Amino acid sequence: MDQNNIITRKLTSSAFQRQIFEELLDFFRIIGIMETSGSEFQKREPTKLIEYFTTEELYSESINQLKELIVLYPKLTFLNYLTNLIEVFNSQGGNGNLLLNSYLDFSDLKKSYLKESNYSSTNILLKADRENVYIESTDTFIEESPDLKEYFDDIVIDKKFMTSAMNVCKEVRNQGRNFTADETSSIWFSYSLLKKGYTLDYGYTGLGTSGFRKWHQTLIFSTDPGDDHIRITAMDKKLMDGVAVHVEHIDRDMVTDKNKVEAYRLPAAINAVKVRLHISDDAPVTAFIGRPVFENGYPDIQAKGYVTKENFDMDKLKSVHMTASACNTMFQNGVCDCKVAIERMQVSDAIEFMKSVVGNVMRDSTKQTLAAAFNINTPIFDDVYSNTEITKPFEIAKLGIKIAVAGGFDRITWDGADSIHVPSIPVINQMTHREFVELVHTAHENGLQTYFSAGLTVEDIEKCVITGVDGLGIGTSLHYMDKQTHLMGAFDPKAILSTLEKRNEIENSVLGKSALFLAKLDRIYYEKTIHEDEDKIRIDLYNVLLNQDIKNAAILLKDPCLKRVKEISYEGPNNVLGRAIRSINFYISLIDKKVPLSEEQVQIYETIGGMLSKNDVSGLQKIFQNQGVNI
Repeated sequence: MDQNNIITRKLTSSAFQRQIFEELLDFFRIIGIMETSGSEFQKREPTKLIEYFTTEELYSESINQLKELIVLYPKLTFLNYLTNLIEVFNSQGGNGNLLLNSYLDFSDLKKSYLKESNYSSTNILLKADRENVYIESTDTFIEESPDLKEYFDDIVIDKKFMTSAMNVCKEVRNQGRNFTADETSSIWFSYSLLKKGYTLDYGYTGLGTSGFRKWHQTLIFSTDPGDDHIRITAMDKKLMDGVAVHVEHIDRDMVTDKNKVEAYRLPAAINAVKVRLHISDDAPVTAFIGRPVFENGYPDIQAKGYVTKENFDMDKLKSVHMTASACNTMFQNGVCDCKVAIERMQVSDAIEFMKSVVGNVMRDSTKQTLAAAFNINTPIFDDVYSNTEITKPFEIAKLGIKIAVAGGFDRITWDGADSIHVPSIPVINQMTHREFVELVHTAHENGLQTYFSAGLTVEDIEKCVITGVDGLGIGTSLHYMDKQTHLMGAFDPKAILSTLEKRNEIENSVLGKSALFLAKLDRIYYEKTIHEDEDKIRIDLYNVLLNQDIKNAAILLKDPCLKRVKEISYEGPNNVLGRAIRSINFYISLIDKKVPLSEEQVQIYETIGGMLSKNDVSGLQKIFQNQGVNI
């Protein structure tokens, strides 16, 4: 290869390990096809729903499928050799050299089975060292093709131009001025690029992690279909203090029955992308996706409230793919969170649906999250845990936590919209304070972010913030409202500012600070990086928040046992690296206390430290995916 034209991409050994298992499972699929096909016909396996699997799960699935193949096709003696290779793949996840050598053995075996022999020289070359695997290629062919070169040059230039437009939006906002004619024209040209399919897959921020985001514990999800975010939110930096810019169609068009019209609906993707351009990375941009569509299940839904298992199985492929595709459009443009309504399914189907959505979305899981939205006024038939229909709001909300964890989503949202009231009764008034504190606490213990929505106004902020909730969805009350027709008008900047000011005030109160520290402690409890004395304070803080005990809350906030937690730094843009830093902090604190570490703890400490120094996000994710839940 010409050294001047070499393109090198690096995979950590952990990432390469995962890639090998995925290729291995695909090879097993091909074996099944080949061994059951005749000379005149080659069968095709039906398309399966893709689900997300951890590396450990991929390893287990590889073992299980290989055992089945050995039983079915005993004449394929090479399968026995694959048994050993799989164990090498699994055990050498931290050694790039050994992984590559084993992969090449597998590749030769695969070629032999498929009777592949027609190979020519290639510009692709695999290399490895102990820590990484490198894939080398060359861009010579681009330079030799005028059309390709012009195409790539144009893409780079257009991406740079849109970056410039995003920066213009930031400057206009920070300077508190209006756009010049030249600047306005550049924005409209950027819109034209977005309509052509150019993506804003850069320059965005995520929602952060409970207890450790540097802005605020409770974010205000300022909600609008898009136009007013561009015209109002994006023009005033004061309106973006601790705000998630939420894009959602919030009008019900005078139809109150949420069975006919969702209380909230999917916004236009182009509007969400335009909002992203204007907001840039100054605030997270999030989007509502909505409930899944079941074509064959509609009569079931009318009769029972949920689709039957038979019709779910018939509709799930399309339903999952539609939902995931809508999410992908958002994620590929730097929207950091997509909210999916988990309705019209019994519990087992809801979990299957969610796991399949996780497997089909394309996102950066270190910054982009999936939210499971549960309406506390919509009954759920629980065929997994209790075999009963759950109808009480608190029980629905609690069950939602179990479903969200089992389904592999990152956030849980509780919504209080009903089929009668527009605007909705404030969700915070639909259950007791103690119930909301318990819900937030339990969700945080299990690694979920939390969110309330429906009918909230500035008067409800205090009751919400002192639960420690991560987000509040507010749409209607931040807009002008016609008092007679209840039709919403434009964003009201004064209403937004008063809401943010109230949030800030309560976060600085004794109970507000207590809620923040409980969120911190619940998070490190989930991450298994909490000391015994810190855990005791955690339980005490939980109880004072349950009872709104200001006096004892103030005492607990001064407890010296909180010193370490107070000193843990706020998280950067990558939540996996943030967790790794907190883990290292924990082990260092054990060493400082002269607490002897077990062999397992020493190994984890050294492994995380090594991966952190290499910025090995894939390896860290593999470690953290083995984290247990606390339900």
